[in-house]
Amino acid sequence: MRSLSGKTSSSVEDIRSNIEALQVTVNKTGSIIEKGIESSKISMGKSEEGKEAFQTIVSDLTNIGTQSAETLEAITEQVQVTRAMSDHVDRMKEANNANRTLSINSLERTKEIVNNLESLQRLVTQFSQS
Repeated sequence: MRSLSGKTSSSVEDIRSNIEALQVTVNKTGSIIEKGIESSKISMGKSEEGKEAFQTIVSDLTNIGTQSAETLEAITEQVQVTRAMSDHVDRMKEANNANRTLSINSLERTKEIVNNLESLQRLVTQFSQS
């Protein structure tokens, strides 16, 4: 009986030791799980920050795209205005050339008239002296 009692006592001590070891392991596991939960919360926060940053980038890219389209439209309008101005300048050159030609013709005719008037004046002077 003593031997049975010693074995029982030893078995109880082994069981107690195993239970304590399990409690330490359970406590460590609980601590690890708590750290994992905390890490998950941090990761979720970082993911949310990343999501917000990504949304900001997408919004910025959308704004850049809109601004680029507006800039393209403004450039296209500027090109059209520049072409119209160039056409107008070309027409003004043509009008200036036509005016120059007309002015030269008018000057030549005026010289002819002056020559004719001078000839006429000489004739009048001759007839009046005669």
